[in-house]
Amino acid sequence: MVEISLLEYLAMKMNCEYLSDLRCGPLHRKRLRYLISEKCGYEAGDAAEWVEVCRYLTGEEKKTGQEAYERLLQFCEEEIPSGSVEK
Repeated sequence: MVEISLLEYLAMKMNCEYLSDLRCGPLHRKRLRYLISEKCGYEAGDAAEWVEVCRYLTGEEKKTGQEAYERLLQFCEEEIPSGSVEK
């Protein structure tokens, strides 16, 4: 059986060809928030995986998985500044 990381799982569920595609624009952020909160939930990964996903998507280091999870939900709600290079 092949196991994948939470980060890889999210990319797969978001139909991303590459992991970097997870750094997505406003419409994709809403979909990512739905996936994280409604489909996965905090229980989908361990604390270290949530910290890794948070660091990858936001560039921020959180101490606990719960902090990282909550920051990801917040990140998905934030406006993307105009002129941003995000898709």
